[in-house]
Formats: sequence, C-alpha cells, structure tokens
Amino acid sequence: MLGFDPSRQPLSVKARVGYLPERLGFYEGLTARENLIYTTKLNGLAREEAYRRIDTALAQMGLAEVADRRVSTFSRGMRQRLGVADVLLKQPQLIIMDEPTQGLDPEAAREFLEIICRLKADGITILLSSHAASTGDGAGPSLAQHALRRSDVGCA
Repeated sequence: MLGFDPSRQPLSVKARVGYLPERLGFYEGLTARENLIYTTKLNGLAREEAYRRIDTALAQMGLAEVADRRVSTFSRGMRQRLGVADVLLKQPQLIIMDEPTQGLDPEAAREFLEIICRLKADGITILLSSHAASTGDGAGPSLAQHALRRSDVGCA
C-alpha cells in the first residue's frame, strides 16, 4: 500500500493513510479548534506546525469562522467537514471514508462530494466505503475506479 508492506511497515502506512469513520468521535464540550489541537498533540506535531496545519485544514473545510464554537453546536455536515479537517492534519496520501454522506441532507451531501473532488484535485486518493452505490455518484464512474485510479474520478 502506497509503496509499503503493511505487515512489515505498518507505521509507514499509517502515517500516510487517513480514516474518516461513519461515526465521528469528537469531544462535544471542546471547540473545533481544541479538538484539532488535541489530535496534533497525539500525533506529536510541534506547536507552530500544528497551528499552521489546523488553520489550513479549517479554512479548506470552510470552518474557519466557526473554529471556536463547541462541536456540540455543529450540524452533521459540519461534523463531517471537521472530520476531514482532522484527517488532513496528517497530510495523507490516501483517505478512507466510511459512509461519508450518511445522514446528510441532499445539499450537504452534494457539498461533501465537492470536498472529495477538491481533495482529489490536491492529489489525495479517496476510497469511499458505502453500502449504497449512489454515494459515489458525482465523485466518479465507480467506487472501485475511484479507489484504484485517481485520474479516473469524474469530478468537474
């Protein structure tokens, strides 16, 4: 995976792969920024670099204006975007997303698929895990192709 043997080099793989679970686990009483600071501390990032990455990720996900609001006030779509911001902190080459549009209203789902297209344009490979084939609609010709060949993704 990504040029590494997962059984022999699991930390090298883990350092390059991000995972967005279906059920996100943020601390509700903390702000979006505080949750991301916690993640960077767990990953051992230096403070200055951590804050730079946090500001960049929040801006990329359209959350800069609400970065200091408690996560408990966030909608499902905002939580999903915060989840992507969290994953982006490690600057992954591959992001695995489990049911990324589950529970989103149609507009939020469309916006989230646009985020996936932007990540693809930035050179990040996205693997969508979903029981519904329609989750990949608009993101590419098929989930398998989306996962295997970045250049085949049909983002406009």
